[in-house]
Amino acid sequence: METKRNEVSIGNVHILALSDGIGERQATDLFPEVPITNLLNYPDTVSPNGTVNYKYGSFIITSGTETILVDTGMGPDLPGTLIDQLHKNGLSNDQITMVINTHLHPDHVGWNITWKNGQPYQTFPKARYYLPKVDWEHFNQEKNRGRFQYINDSVRPLEQLGALDLVEGEKTVTKEISLIPTPGHTPGHMSISILSDNQQGIILGDVTHFPFQGQETAWEVLFDMDKKQARETREKILDQIEKNGSLVGAGHFANTFGYFIRKSGRRYWQPLT
Repeated sequence: METKRNEVSIGNVHILALSDGIGERQATDLFPEVPITNLLNYPDTVSPNGTVNYKYGSFIITSGTETILVDTGMGPDLPGTLIDQLHKNGLSNDQITMVINTHLHPDHVGWNITWKNGQPYQTFPKARYYLPKVDWEHFNQEKNRGRFQYINDSVRPLEQLGALDLVEGEKTVTKEISLIPTPGHTPGHMSISILSDNQQGIILGDVTHFPFQGQETAWEVLFDMDKKQARETREKILDQIEKNGSLVGAGHFANTFGYFIRKSGRRYWQPLT
């Protein structure tokens, strides 16, 4: 397994981490049920004034003949840096053959669509877009149609453009890459499982947002739509990751790639250096 700070290889699969920008908020805004004194026990993540930074992370996965973009950031309204980073790494928009949205929150779908003269176009014109069917159904409910303008801008046009593939359950997209259900953060949230040459990895999506959730699995982030299910998913997936020794890609973490390891009876995040 070859690794760099922002690039890893898992068997024959290459993964490059990109970012659409950095956000900052008070930790207690994101974890309203956790006292600030508890949050400050994690100074590697929480600053002395109680703030946390988080990346709007994306990934480029190369598997066989496929060049896959996982999540598309906040998009042009941020304004995001994803497209610039893509180009600086020698990739053009039309080299992307597949886009995977792990879920349909705004910081994961922002660059799906580019609007020109009032018309929507695929930002990645040769790609099929894979996203969770359960999320699609949830955000397209009549009661939600007026609530989420970003869905109108960045998600719904994929259907009329003929680029949409809805994923239900587990789906294999290459011989090395599978999409697996990890619900809770959103109803259809999914993660990306990688198995190549007997090496394992996973891109978590928003199963976890910060490293300390490896220990504090019961700490529920504000945006978890079903907090009980999100906690159960987090505990189950992290147990599996730890047991299998899987390399992890966590898009919101400051250090994107690493391992969840056990030390003195507790689970810790060990980033690649």
